[in-house]
Amino acid sequence: MDTVFTFEGALQKGRAEDMGGVFEERLNAVDASDPATIIYTSGTTATPKAVILSHYNFISNVRQIREDFQDFLSEKDLFLSFLPLSHVLERTAGYYLPVIVGSKVAFAEDFSKLQDNLVEIRPTFIISVPRLYEKIHAGILSKVEDQASFFKKMLVKWAIRVASANLPYMCRRVQRRGWFALKYRLAERLVFSKLKQALGLNRIRGAVSGGGPLSVSDGVFFLGMGILVLEGYGLTETSPVTHVNRPWLIKPGTVGPPLRDTMVKFSEQGEIFIRGPQVMEGYYKDEAATREAFTEDGFFMSGDIGKADEDGYLSITGRIKDVIITSGGKNIAPQPIENSLRGSRFIEHVSILGDRRKYLTALVIPAFDELKQWVQKKAIVFRDNAELIQDTQVIGLYEKEIEALTNQFSRVEKIKKFRLLDTEWSQQTLELTPTLKIKRRVIEEKYRTIIDEMY
Repeated sequence: MDTVFTFEGALQKGRAEDMGGVFEERLNAVDASDPATIIYTSGTTATPKAVILSHYNFISNVRQIREDFQDFLSEKDLFLSFLPLSHVLERTAGYYLPVIVGSKVAFAEDFSKLQDNLVEIRPTFIISVPRLYEKIHAGILSKVEDQASFFKKMLVKWAIRVASANLPYMCRRVQRRGWFALKYRLAERLVFSKLKQALGLNRIRGAVSGGGPLSVSDGVFFLGMGILVLEGYGLTETSPVTHVNRPWLIKPGTVGPPLRDTMVKFSEQGEIFIRGPQVMEGYYKDEAATREAFTEDGFFMSGDIGKADEDGYLSITGRIKDVIITSGGKNIAPQPIENSLRGSRFIEHVSILGDRRKYLTALVIPAFDELKQWVQKKAIVFRDNAELIQDTQVIGLYEKEIEALTNQFSRVEKIKKFRLLDTEWSQQTLELTPTLKIKRRVIEEKYRTIIDEMY
């Protein structure tokens, strides 16, 4: 094809058409430390900052990933890309990395068509945010509960129990043996293989989750049925990958150990400090913010709170600016509570509130497709979403869901009141970032009246 040519061919074409040596001059003028791009932070808790990332930052991060996963990535892999390339995770792990490895990349049409694209492409690798895994998990459970026969329900429930027992084998890449190996092969043949085929995941070799915390239940679900989900961590300022679980040792609930050449330490408050070749040059035209982002000895101050185990596997426990301090002086990280609530098939998004207040409250966006299937069985009549969320049976359903999913939290972490909202949050309406994280400041401003009513 005349319209397809190699990178080397593009360079040769540039040289051939060079007028006055401009091409070679510009090519030779580029230095590794020069800015490659400016990417804005998501602005979930503050005004977005313009992060300067150099060619060296990107090249270093790709090399770190490739070297730590050199026996795992292959030029035969096919990536499915659906996050915007303006997001640094997709830029590095879903674009530059496959280019370096020599893999193919297929670009999804749209997030709403992602399931169709998965089936069409059947990728071997996907780079995703947690919401994809949450929706697939909830969708499977919903279909089984609402549409499957009694026999199929029992079969799937048995297979899920087998999947849970498979977790130690999957996380440590240990070969299954004896009676359990036989049970797993049966569950794979009768249930798992059919699910993966229907989802377009039957060829998947690895699935990365980043851009936010993946709930343990979602990670365990996929790992148990043989899909290698590797949760990682990073920030726009770190190009972004600093940590990721390894295929040979996965610890659900952690984001893995640091990549090579990445140094990590913690402040007295537990804030994660990072130093490495992937850390940014600074913020564009903001020397003050750049100085404030680094410690005196050159570590980037992430703003996230965490702890590491004996193997260096990092657990994120919250974000400093997100921590809710109640009027009683209790410090509460909202993310673990929100992650647990999003495990409900009936909850699309949730925001926990309560800073400088007596107790916690929540704004909840229902998963309306799931909710409408439920109300249809209950023969509940409604005209629109606004009327639906006022129904006493619907409110009762969410009371039970919230109670069940927050049972493990302490008394001060329990949600005393909540409100259902009739309009979904989106990137276009500014409540969500491109990776589907909630923008707390926007939500608190937009729904201030409703929030005040709960207090």
